[in-house]
Amino acid sequence: MTEPDNPDVAVVDCATCDGGGVTSHRCTCTWYGDQLIVDADQPTTADPNPGGTAYRDCQVCLGTGTTCATCDRCAGLGRRRAQLVYTVANADTAAVASVSIVPGALDPVHRDGRWSLDLDAVLADLAGQTGVEHLYDPEMPDRDIVLGGLLLPRDWRPDLPEARRYALEAEAIAGCAAYPWRIWLGHAASPQRPDPARHLGRLCALAELLCLDLVVEARPDPYGDDRHRWQLRLELPDTAVGDDFAGGVGSGDTLDAAIVAADITTIATGLADRSRAAPAHYLRPGRPSTPAEPSTPDLDQLERRMIADCVALGTGEPTPGAHAIWRDGRWWHTSLRVVAVVEELTERATGQIRRRTVDKLARAWQPPPPSWQGPPIPSEPCSYCVPEQGLRRCVCTIGASTADPDCRHCGGAGRAGRYAAGLSRCFSCGDTLQIRYGAVVTVTDGRHWARHLNWAVPDSAVFDEAAAAPGIGSQPGGKPIHQVPPPLRLATHLDDLAVRGQPITGPDQLAPLDDYESLLTQELWYGHVTLDHPGQEPFAAYLANVANGRPGGRVLLHAATPDAPPLARVLALAYGLGLALIVTVADHRHHAGTPYQTQGVSWGAYVAAPGASLGLRAYPHQSSLGHALAHAMEYVCGSARSAVPADPSTAIAVPQNVPSPPPDGPEPDGLVPLLSLLAAHYAGETVIVVLAASHCDVYLRDGPEITRRVVAAADLPRAVERVRHIR
Repeated sequence: MTEPDNPDVAVVDCATCDGGGVTSHRCTCTWYGDQLIVDADQPTTADPNPGGTAYRDCQVCLGTGTTCATCDRCAGLGRRRAQLVYTVANADTAAVASVSIVPGALDPVHRDGRWSLDLDAVLADLAGQTGVEHLYDPEMPDRDIVLGGLLLPRDWRPDLPEARRYALEAEAIAGCAAYPWRIWLGHAASPQRPDPARHLGRLCALAELLCLDLVVEARPDPYGDDRHRWQLRLELPDTAVGDDFAGGVGSGDTLDAAIVAADITTIATGLADRSRAAPAHYLRPGRPSTPAEPSTPDLDQLERRMIADCVALGTGEPTPGAHAIWRDGRWWHTSLRVVAVVEELTERATGQIRRRTVDKLARAWQPPPPSWQGPPIPSEPCSYCVPEQGLRRCVCTIGASTADPDCRHCGGAGRAGRYAAGLSRCFSCGDTLQIRYGAVVTVTDGRHWARHLNWAVPDSAVFDEAAAAPGIGSQPGGKPIHQVPPPLRLATHLDDLAVRGQPITGPDQLAPLDDYESLLTQELWYGHVTLDHPGQEPFAAYLANVANGRPGGRVLLHAATPDAPPLARVLALAYGLGLALIVTVADHRHHAGTPYQTQGVSWGAYVAAPGASLGLRAYPHQSSLGHALAHAMEYVCGSARSAVPADPSTAIAVPQNVPSPPPDGPEPDGLVPLLSLLAAHYAGETVIVVLAASHCDVYLRDGPEITRRVVAAADLPRAVERVRHIR
């Protein structure tokens, strides 16, 4: 057994695969036996692992009942590293402290009849070393960090010989080494916890400002008597009730916890999915542009009323849950009820069809329509979707007159199952099943103001179509591009608005409030539309494109600068962790006047080991450097795993102390103009800059998986100077 401070660490055979690197399992088709239609609620075998008849036409095991795969716990090596590295980094000062947990490094403690390693004490000590008071996981910042103890084998005793004790500790540590290097971030001071009642009042005022419902939902906790789970979210009127809590939105075990964890972005997350089938309406004019003075709701009264609605009157039986809807300045209360029991059929990976019954829920009654709801937005059914058969137009038909006879999705039929058509959503309607010829565009900073725009096809008596939406170019394939008049361009309506004192001057300052992916902000800003078919009317095509997939025809845009640290701090943090900061940038400003090409400057950033390969992550996909740095900080823990050596006998580095700025270089904030210079020098290309403590490399991307290094230097200023002499 090696000593804990040895650069080589103890290695043990993987307990999952017994050192063979390959695991063998009973196929999941044996859970239900040899039958095509299976009942999800009642497997035919009480214990699916040891026995059960295989499905003869299984697409996974081919009817053998057994599957073999590379062991995912040891990556097929058959050995596992007996080392854990825990790191705490102060996000304000870039101070870093780490501990290497190896056999003999910690003194076990005896609790509840078992010996264990106290991991909570380790984390508290690291937080003290770095001056951190508020510790959080950047990927799950709202969750409390409770590690508990790492249980040692029952054979471990303090009176055993050292070699035996270390061997047992190595076994326990290796068993928890699926993520051998874990990083937590922290701040010197804990954030101020908002008063739940006042915070809920502000959320109600914002929901009213955005012309949306704020829904507070309570569901009985299936794992606890007389307990409930709570969730806050934004919805459109007449949104269907889900089978369970809406995905992507935070919730809490208490009403106070759910309120405190909510903000304008979290409660809007997933709105496009949960309100996808909501009816589309324009907004009545005259909506206020600033939030009303927030009230202070009585949380005790709200909670008692909702808990009471979770019990059916007269019978005392529990209901599926309750809603409190904030609409038109007041709460509307209703319980939930089961309106139908439907049978759902889904295909398993084995080829079997799983059948399950699902309770469809609805509100016991609906509140009256909101005062801000205007006339319906004109629409027609999507001709590409066949909802009664679960079909949608296949990806092979995009830009083609006929389907591809060799298409692997549809086999030449032109339509395929909704989850087998090669698209996550219908490219025509975004799975709303409606083509809408109008939209409501809302732009907000999420705090102080909101602007609503009702966009409709202009009256032909007012606009001459040829003059109002002239052709301005064509796509490379020949499809014409038109530009709609200023009233339907986003840029026309935002020139008097500002975020943190900065005017809104381009689409790069806007992002979807509800995290909807397919938002064409550039087309909205400039009013561009591509006509796919001859004779297509530009206004109708433009508005159908704007409303594509939008819930209720609502386009919600967030104009807010990211709460991200400056480049100096992110770079110092990366150096302190022994990592490199990879910044990607693409300057497309020379595309101005070419409507079908990307405009402006795009950025990307992430951390990785200094010698890590540049994969698909090295693409600029953010609208600003601030957004890119915020993304890098959010995923710093996952990105840092590239620094874990593949050989389990090689120890993981244990970063310590506060990093220093790059040697012989300018202050890190002065690097931003240099990055912009590189982007302008290679205009139209993706520039990848690797900023490490000891060197700076500049790459160009020549293809999806191909990068070419153009400069290697000691720091970024020298790299820029060499680039200027290349071309």
